[in-house]
Amino acid sequence: MELVKKRESTVALVEVGHRHLSVHGWRQRVVEEHLLEHTSAKLSERWCSVGCMARIIFGRSSEANRQRVRQRLPRLFRILLNARRFLVIEYSQDRRDHGKAMAFKLLGAEGIEREELHAARYQIDRMARRRELTGELLTIARHLAGDGVPESSDADD
Repeated sequence: MELVKKRESTVALVEVGHRHLSVHGWRQRVVEEHLLEHTSAKLSERWCSVGCMARIIFGRSSEANRQRVRQRLPRLFRILLNARRFLVIEYSQDRRDHGKAMAFKLLGAEGIEREELHAARYQIDRMARRRELTGELLTIARHLAGDGVPESSDADD
């Protein structure tokens, strides 16, 4: 019996016309690359809307695809938080939307704007209220959002 190694494709996004589309669907690496594009000077909009990510990952921004993106955000947040990167999620303040995610971005180390800081603190409070984060992840999130909470010393030992 011969073992066959799977080779991961190096092509993550393809350009179709003026749009970029994911070849593989939802992949964390592809999502991170797209979020980094938003933080660079390539795109004028710093926040990635849920519809934008749905178009990139699933090919179109239908309500079902936007919902698929929203369902994956909490897990993406935790994965990035474990890698010491903070995903800021902007929630709708409209009562009809029931606080659903509208846009998100990676918190930049080059300087945090007031809007980002407000969204990050609201998100941390919301996740703490809902008990979506463990104590360790909550401490890391507060530190990355600039609340002055020191990182645990376990990584230094």
